[in-house]
Amino acid sequence: MKTNRINLFICLFSFFTIFTVCSNIILISAQEPIQESAQNDEMLQIAVLQKVDLSKATDAELFEVVTACRRLTTIGTEKSVEVLKPLLADSRLASYARTALENIGGTAAQTVLKENPAQANNASPQNEKFQNAIASLQTILEDSKQGLNLFSELLKSNDKILFYVALTAFRKFSDRKIVDVLAQEQASLKPEHRIAAILALLDRNDVAPVPQPIIETAKSEPNEEIRAVALLVLGAFPDANVIRILFSTLQDSSNSETILSATFEALATTRYAEIDQMILELLAENNPNLQIAACQLSGERHLIAAEPFLWKIVTNSNHDHVRNAAFAALGRVVNQEGFAKLLETYRNNKNETLKPFLLLGITTACRQASDRTIYAKLVTEKLSDFAALQLELFATIGGSESLARIAETVKITEQDSIRDLATKYLGEWIGAEAAPVLLDLSVALKEEKYKVRTFRGFLRAVRQFDLPKEEKRNLCEKALATAPREEEKKLVQDILSRL
Repeated sequence: MKTNRINLFICLFSFFTIFTVCSNIILISAQEPIQESAQNDEMLQIAVLQKVDLSKATDAELFEVVTACRRLTTIGTEKSVEVLKPLLADSRLASYARTALENIGGTAAQTVLKENPAQANNASPQNEKFQNAIASLQTILEDSKQGLNLFSELLKSNDKILFYVALTAFRKFSDRKIVDVLAQEQASLKPEHRIAAILALLDRNDVAPVPQPIIETAKSEPNEEIRAVALLVLGAFPDANVIRILFSTLQDSSNSETILSATFEALATTRYAEIDQMILELLAENNPNLQIAACQLSGERHLIAAEPFLWKIVTNSNHDHVRNAAFAALGRVVNQEGFAKLLETYRNNKNETLKPFLLLGITTACRQASDRTIYAKLVTEKLSDFAALQLELFATIGGSESLARIAETVKITEQDSIRDLATKYLGEWIGAEAAPVLLDLSVALKEEKYKVRTFRGFLRAVRQFDLPKEEKRNLCEKALATAPREEEKKLVQDILSRL
């Protein structure tokens, strides 16, 4: 439930959804870039975390930090570990930073997590006033009636600390009646407290069935942010009625992007047992808006059973927006055979407007390749006339096979533009396996520009990625004799001096 809370809370303030489901909103312009590189996106999120002074942060700035943590949960690498580490000491942000670090994994992230173990109630302010108030609640919480009355009073307090004491009591109080009290009282709170109170429902396991005041808030609350949070809570505690409300909201094109995005996220993450079958049925509908939503949901939920439905849409649909959504979703659900079919479709495609969406599906499939070697071989086989695109996809797939194919391209190509692109990808390669490949290329290449670039890439790989000490020493000793310039030789000597 805690993970759901993180995922659902952040999406209100995140606008990274690839498409909107509203018919009067342009899905994606074919002229616009379909995606940023994960690396550039990661640097943008790191910059957000670095610029915010947490001791003075406004609510808007905290939302930016939370959103950045959500993005880093998906795209973060070791580069993000150091900027996430300080957030573990902030009670408001610790759970979001911890989730990002857990998903990043690796030695550095695991070390930081071990050094900063999770603290109980780390989402609440920790100070003397707070601790004293919590201590005074312990005996009162034993009495249901007194506890509920006190909870109601604290919840309505304008004092921020006392309000958070109420939310802590909400998490500790065993009586299910406290859920109904919060649901009833939240309507009278100021907006920021109301949002926090509704989100606190996600900290309990006994909310279902969702109280009617929360359902009414999700259906008709005029404040979009509050309504969006209520919709997210509905998705966390689904039943047939809740799912009907969410789909009804999704179909209403008068709703704003904020509401539609929150509704979509609720459906994408819900654990309702029958949701996947409902998505498959919607894929067969003749309603374009519903088909677009179903395409998106099948992709978000990695619904493998949706693949034949999606291929049918791209083959038969007369609506470009629906076909585009289906191509994008295919990238998330296809197996190796489906990936080969996507590549063939791109190779034979004559419709320029479809290209960006085909590429989106192909690139997405590359990122989640089940077998990097096979996927790299398929790209080589199916896209032999698309040298630049091959290089991009090899870089996206990663792995030793892709690395070897880019290196081979550098050696055999007669096009300087392709050599330039290939050495650029190699120089930015993520992984220690690139070090010996780059060193060999720096010796084999004749042009100084590429000798220096590949040698610099070698130095970066040796510095940044884990290599056995003896292997690193051997590589550096070899590099010392082949350094293209005195400047690079000094850098190698510096590395050797530290071994």
